[in-house]
Amino acid sequence: MTDRRTTFRPRASACRGLFRGTVAGLAALATAMVGLTAPAAEADGPTVYLAGDSTDQTHDPRWEHRAGWGQMIDRFFDEEVRFDNHAIGGRSSRSFVEQGRLDAILDEIGEGDHLFVQFGHNDATVSVPERYTPPEDFKEYLREDYIAGARERGATPVLVTPVSRRAFDANTGEFHVLLPPQRRHGRRPDR
Repeated sequence: MTDRRTTFRPRASACRGLFRGTVAGLAALATAMVGLTAPAAEADGPTVYLAGDSTDQTHDPRWEHRAGWGQMIDRFFDEEVRFDNHAIGGRSSRSFVEQGRLDAILDEIGEGDHLFVQFGHNDATVSVPERYTPPEDFKEYLREDYIAGARERGATPVLVTPVSRRAFDANTGEFHVLLPPQRRHGRRPDR
């Protein structure tokens, strides 16, 4: 009888390295920001809220080999930093707002907290109208809804670079980045 594991265990070492690098980079960024912005008097520490799609959502542990970075990131922090993962598959920056999911976060978030925002993957899906968000609208959602909403409540917004869709050209051996406009606007939505 084989042992069925329920933890995320990528099969390829390259995937393991990429995943670890992504989570480690996010953890380092969050650690630096938490240390700089968390009020010293708050014993419990800040909460990091996650808004995003399936690439950062918490998946059912029975789905072997499927995990979003959001369900793993807490392993890199002590118990004083809490994570509240609101990410859900199939959402774009627009549909997350339209469905009231951002409002649910903004109702809870407060001073010293952080809002990690990662969209772009579904925003770029032209073939699915309920998800698709044109690049200029994507930029406005980030700036006007996510960033402004967090800052108005004394929280720190952090834009996380969207995960590109897996696009590999077997003839050339190259991977293609499919989200250039979303990545560009995600870097500096104020421009």
